[in-house]
Amino acid sequence: MQRRTLAILAGLLAVTFWGASFIAIKIALKQSQPITLIVIRLGIGLCVLYPIAWIRGELGGLSFRDHVLMILLGVIGVAGHQWLQAEGMLSAGATTASWLAALAPAFMVILAGFFLQERIVPGQVAGLVLALLGALLVAVRNEGLEIGRGDWVGPALLLGSAFAWAAFSIAGKAIAERCSPLQVAVYTMTWGWLFSLCLSLINGDWTEVIMFQPEVWWALIFLGVASTGFAYALYFFALSGSQTTTIAALQYLEPLITLIIAVVLLGEIVTTISLLGGGLILFGVAWVERSGRA
Repeated sequence: MQRRTLAILAGLLAVTFWGASFIAIKIALKQSQPITLIVIRLGIGLCVLYPIAWIRGELGGLSFRDHVLMILLGVIGVAGHQWLQAEGMLSAGATTASWLAALAPAFMVILAGFFLQERIVPGQVAGLVLALLGALLVAVRNEGLEIGRGDWVGPALLLGSAFAWAAFSIAGKAIAERCSPLQVAVYTMTWGWLFSLCLSLINGDWTEVIMFQPEVWWALIFLGVASTGFAYALYFFALSGSQTTTIAALQYLEPLITLIIAVVLLGEIVTTISLLGGGLILFGVAWVERSGRA
């Protein structure tokens, strides 16, 4: 019981960091390219995690199979997820991005049905449709969505980011049963960072870094230390100590955290339609999970 309580608290803290991360990303994107942001964010996060892993003696002991899975998780669930999120937020607000990210738990349940042989019932399908309807309302109201102009790209990338995170969580749940949460965080982040670094060296322009304002550096430090370094370790600890659906439910709080901070720091306007869409997302996701448990 004590381990489960600690797992839930760890998951709650991770979700808090991630809720605030949308604000930090929006601030950093004022001067940084998405790929540059990811490389710096992951690099700072690894500087936090490697000393901790070394002190705890958790830098070895993985099988070849685990290393291969870590590479896939790093490329898809770390680099891919963060790139889709940052690219989508070039045109989407922090609150919109957070509402769309809330779809991840619903995607997790659906993927668990296909890959973990968990039964998918009609109620789950209905809940997912309702959540997607809410996502459409959020995107249309906040981004002035017009398909002909290509305004769908930002919301579509954010939906892709939520799906990548869901896949990352399902695969991470399996490997977290064999490896420590810290090992999973360190190795997946390392491969995600290496992949992102290679892309940045090919396509990136690092001259922008010397022009960063202090607020951008503070945002990057927060993203690296709290939202990446600590949050990933906390999240996998939570997954290893509690049910996937329980930890997934904690992510309902993430958009609310983002909403409050975005209004205070970024001056984002909250509308009735966006709240309605966000409410449909959370209700639909809850319906998916409740139907699965029933």
